[in-house]
Amino acid sequence: MEETNKYILDGKNICINYMPNTHIYINIILINSLRNYETYIKNYELKNNIQLNQFNQIINKCLKNEPNYNIQWIYNSDSLSIKFSAIFDGFFNIEQEIVLKEIILSCEQSITMKIINLETIIEEEVKELNNEIKKQKEEIYNLKNEDIIFAINEKIFPNDKKIFGNFFKVPKLTETLDLRIKIDKSYKWIGNYIDFNKLSNLKTIIIYSNSFGYEKEIIDIYNSSSGYHNYISNNLYASTYYFNKLTNIFDSELIYLPSVLEIEIENKCCFQPPKELRSLENLSKITFINYGIYTLQVNNLIMNIKKLKHIVFKSCLNIESLDTINKYCDEKKIIVEHC
Repeated sequence: MEETNKYILDGKNICINYMPNTHIYINIILINSLRNYETYIKNYELKNNIQLNQFNQIINKCLKNEPNYNIQWIYNSDSLSIKFSAIFDGFFNIEQEIVLKEIILSCEQSITMKIINLETIIEEEVKELNNEIKKQKEEIYNLKNEDIIFAINEKIFPNDKKIFGNFFKVPKLTETLDLRIKIDKSYKWIGNYIDFNKLSNLKTIIIYSNSFGYEKEIIDIYNSSSGYHNYISNNLYASTYYFNKLTNIFDSELIYLPSVLEIEIENKCCFQPPKELRSLENLSKITFINYGIYTLQVNNLIMNIKKLKHIVFKSCLNIESLDTINKYCDEKKIIVEHC
């Protein structure tokens, strides 16, 4: 297959055209003087039994300045010589010299060449600029998507020696926050719960009811005006009170996650959801899982989610006030699904 490669290198506009089993055409224009050189390389001109396709690879690797591939330019009065030297395939020492003859252009040809030369330079500069823009976009994305550290895995061995393992980290632009697997009793809270506000792209939250424990002071999770106490808790009390109550985090006036549309809550240890999820004002779907033994009390919660469109009860065998829930959902045109 025909192959064409273009380079701008050391004040030279270079075009390499490879025609399989026929020839390699090389055209070089000196950008400042517009002196024009060209040659056709045939298979029989090559030394050391190098094939045309192999020499095409050597030329392009030399022009890209790859390791073990070198090029030397020799200017003559009416020609340009190029010496290629390479360790081909990491073993064969290859040296080949080619001579490009200068082409004397007419005035009209010279003008045309200037235009072509200018277009090539602009094209190369645009390519470099696009690459730089792409690189900067990636850097900006990485900055925006830096990890937020919420907890660290702390393992205690029989000799009471603590070993700190993996962090529980969440990229800022994550769309799904799955807290079921990573957070358990071996993970200790080290971050700021307000950091949840940094998850601006979050769409879905998935939790076990007992998948979170705090190891820091927790201030004003609940607002006293809502009928709850104002907690300024020490570590022990905070850990004891809020353990098994992860969803309380999402009923805080200090946390605002308007992008979240869905939450899944799986029951562990006879856990009951809160009466509100004030942090998730645009929540449209909620799924309750594995309330097979204990009664699920969600009547007030469902009625307090203003934009709710879809409820899923998965393996929920005993739902308190189900008739009331069904009647309310019928009136509000909320889909109720049992599975």
